[in-house]
Amino acid sequence: MKVHSKDCMGVGGQFVLDPNGKIGPCQAYLGIDQYFPLDVHDLYDRLETITSEDIYAHPLFDEWRHRFPFNMKECANCFAISICGGGCPYAAEVNHGSIWQIDERVCSQAKQIMEWMIWDTYDHFKEFCDRN
Repeated sequence: MKVHSKDCMGVGGQFVLDPNGKIGPCQAYLGIDQYFPLDVHDLYDRLETITSEDIYAHPLFDEWRHRFPFNMKECANCFAISICGGGCPYAAEVNHGSIWQIDERVCSQAKQIMEWMIWDTYDHFKEFCDRN
């Protein structure tokens, strides 16, 4: 009954804190400094006033929070866009070099699930019509 726009909380729903106090969007990138650009120690003085918007102002976090199917050109005409969620940005980058690429595992699964939902709904509707 509602759109499933994001599979991963790293695209605008979580902050990951590593043991050294570095802040990043995704735990899969732990240990890779470029994905943990902020430091909790640098933010400590503003701890009482800092908001998530302050963190999302950083270009990396801003990019990640906009990575979901409705912002991906390859997904624009997909019949399963409303249930997909976009999959894993990490898997997309590892397999294709960018978080903006497709995570084929989720893409394929979403299309199969959407097709099943359509036919299942049809079967239920047909049963209902046959009874009445």
